[in-house]
Amino acid sequence: MTNYLFAPFSLIAKLVAVFALSFSLLAPSASAIEVLEEATIDRPGMGSVILDVLVARPLGVAATLGGSALFVATLPFSALGGNTAEAAAILVKRPAAATFMRCLGCTARQDENKEPLGTLAQDKVETVELK
Repeated sequence: MTNYLFAPFSLIAKLVAVFALSFSLLAPSASAIEVLEEATIDRPGMGSVILDVLVARPLGVAATLGGSALFVATLPFSALGGNTAEAAAILVKRPAAATFMRCLGCTARQDENKEPLGTLAQDKVETVELK
């Protein structure tokens, strides 16, 4: 039985189509490259700031409020176990710090390595002590 769907295509055309589709599926997209580049640079890009304002910060506020409610609900058990400080750090302090203390659009790694405003990485001067 003849397959009429692929009958007009030659073997070379089929191979070119297969390689083109394979390459298009394996090639990284421009947005993925941008995300990887933003993760390695010192300051966040505009897309990161917008997503942080619209998505991450509201979720962080919700996580902080939910963690606070869980902390209050489990406080008697934490007090009996002697781990009230640990529970507060995990349920309240960590989400609050990620929401309110992190720079706008920064990842955790960028926030750890952030520069003060007004300085750029190329403005740093290294001093070398000669012996």
